[in-house]
Amino acid sequence: MATIRHIIRSNHRLSLPTGTSRGNIYRSRFLPSWTSSKPRSGCNHYHTSACLNVDTIKILMPALSPTMEEGTIQKWLISEGESFNAGDALCEIETDKATVTLDADDDGIVAKIIAPDGSKNVKITQLIALVVPPGEDYTQVEVPVDIGVEDSSATADGKDDVTTADQPHQSATLLPSVRHLVDEYNIDANLVEASGPHGLVKGDLLNYIEKHKLQPVPPPAAGGVQSPPVAPAAPYTPAVVPVVVPPVSTSPYIDIEVTNMRKAIARRLTLSKTTIPHAYASITSCIDSLNSLRKQLAETDDIKVSLNDLVIKIAAMALRRVAVVNGTWDDGAMRVNESVDISVAVATDRGLITPIVFNADRLDVLAIGSEVRSLARRAREGRLQPNEFVGGTFSISNLGMFGVREFSAVINPPQGAILAVGGGQTVPIGLDMEPSSVITVTLSYDARFIEVADAANFLGQFKAMVETPSRIGLL
Repeated sequence: MATIRHIIRSNHRLSLPTGTSRGNIYRSRFLPSWTSSKPRSGCNHYHTSACLNVDTIKILMPALSPTMEEGTIQKWLISEGESFNAGDALCEIETDKATVTLDADDDGIVAKIIAPDGSKNVKITQLIALVVPPGEDYTQVEVPVDIGVEDSSATADGKDDVTTADQPHQSATLLPSVRHLVDEYNIDANLVEASGPHGLVKGDLLNYIEKHKLQPVPPPAAGGVQSPPVAPAAPYTPAVVPVVVPPVSTSPYIDIEVTNMRKAIARRLTLSKTTIPHAYASITSCIDSLNSLRKQLAETDDIKVSLNDLVIKIAAMALRRVAVVNGTWDDGAMRVNESVDISVAVATDRGLITPIVFNADRLDVLAIGSEVRSLARRAREGRLQPNEFVGGTFSISNLGMFGVREFSAVINPPQGAILAVGGGQTVPIGLDMEPSSVITVTLSYDARFIEVADAANFLGQFKAMVETPSRIGLL
């Protein structure tokens, strides 16, 4: 049977980039989540199922975003031994940005789940499950000895690593047929000599049973006492776990678990503030004309748009006129981007995330408003896809709805700038001191490639369009 290819994807297909071969697949930007183990004459410790003539596919933790280093298996949606079809959801993975569903690209059977529900800090490329193609006997799949988990206890004591052959037979490495005989005859597996390349095989147990003339141990009767072991193996003594009553805490604080998303936010904020020379420029604009336009649209055309939608559109038009502010600084290279893709900051229960409004300068205000509402809703539900928040050329953060008058924001690398939008306030303007509504925006920009004159030019363009909005340009 042919090996299943592209067995897993993350809602969008993790297909191989053009020119990428299976040999260099792990060097691609987004790491795939599969690798196969086809039957062959030779065997090694990693492709263990090849020894049993079972065509096994290993599902690895994929890299679902450029910044992802580890993830959490929130929940498996399919059980061991259960068949699945192409397109079925297999599990939910919490990344550093969102919760993503891992879907199947082909049919198969789940043989063994290595990383169960709630597994945290699972590194990318670490084995999370084994599957087999339809028609294969999933019960004959052997769990690899090396599943990518480091043994911290040995290294902590400074002891040298030991080979697998020197270790006792662990229950996690026993084949299902071996485990059945161990349980049926109540045998201590550590007393049985192993002849397999990776531990016990069924024949080892059968020889041991015949040599010692063992009989199956009957199950205990209801309410009765289990019969004594027949095998001459050492009796099993369960470990006694003491019950410890935690003392009443007198600490003035509590520890809160740090989520993957919060770790990513902390890492990127630290990167931004320690590697980017932030410079700031602010400007105050009268929004009476914008409010009049909003009122006119609502009354005459039954079109409702928010101030935030208008700000995004105007900022996108200003970026088109001052292209350097729409640039990025990546690995020492300055890039001026052709498209204006604006990342909009959205606050969620797990932290801040910035979904992207692509080609914002080409969209009208209605389309921008609809897109922002859809992205914000799915961001708060944790249902954004990686392509919806990875990238962007410029960011906008609006705290006006929280009553914040003005503030400065942290640049989102590799972007070169972010616009912080404060709330509207009424102030007297002009010689007649007539009350008017104004907003203050602050541009945080990367001084490595954006000059102060560029920042001033951008803010001037923004102010001019806010105070004299054009219906044709916005709709």
